[in-house]
Amino acid sequence: MKTEKEIRKGLARFNATTQTHKHKSGFQYTSKIKYLADAAECHWLLDLIGEYQPMTRRYLVQYWQYRIELDQSILSFYDGRANRIFWKVLPLASFPLSEGVDLRVSSDILYIPRKKGPQAGKLVFYAWREQAA
Repeated sequence: MKTEKEIRKGLARFNATTQTHKHKSGFQYTSKIKYLADAAECHWLLDLIGEYQPMTRRYLVQYWQYRIELDQSILSFYDGRANRIFWKVLPLASFPLSEGVDLRVSSDILYIPRKKGPQAGKLVFYAWREQAA
């Protein structure tokens, strides 16, 4: 497993990609997601999102948030209208990104939302997340 600094540096190298990879559950994911899964050794996160696809596929846009909170981790699913549909508390997993990760599924492709502006891409996510609270 790579360090957080190495992973963030590696993720920064990816721009828009046209290459996708197919997950065994049927959705596709970008090369940036593949890099994250390999570098952070978190293929289990892709598998978990894949398990929920039969239930969540009806949402045109899916927002997934993985966060580490004290001695547990939480995977949350939000629809495109900022409604938290469900969350799952997981045993604390070895995950090198201290802030967790925000993911999006659109058109059956899982990707990391592109960062816009100086706020490192978190602005859009937190804006709709706060409305859901």
